[in-house]
Amino acid sequence: SAVDIVTVDGHEARGLVASGNRYLDVRLEEDFEKGHVEGALNIPYYSSVTPQGYLLSSDLVWMSEKVKNPQFIEQVSSLFGKDEVFLVVSTSKLFS
Repeated sequence: SAVDIVTVDGHEARGLVASGNRYLDVRLEEDFEKGHVEGALNIPYYSSVTPQGYLLSSDLVWMSEKVKNPQFIEQVSSLFGKDEVFLVVSTSKLFS
């Protein structure tokens, strides 16, 4: 079955959380600990993000090597029902 994914802005997200919808924060644990919506659950989508420096045309370029959390689907499935509606955040913009 298809999953409906709807994008909402910060104001709409706050309203949905206030009306009882649960909130999944998929940022790294250290980012979650810096600030998050009260009551949010944290399951990082990436298990690690390592900055890597590369020399490109005599300029040092920084990129990130990202490793996906291999248990992400299992962890989400253990906390949320198959038909449950919940919010997912992957950025800290909502907290600023």
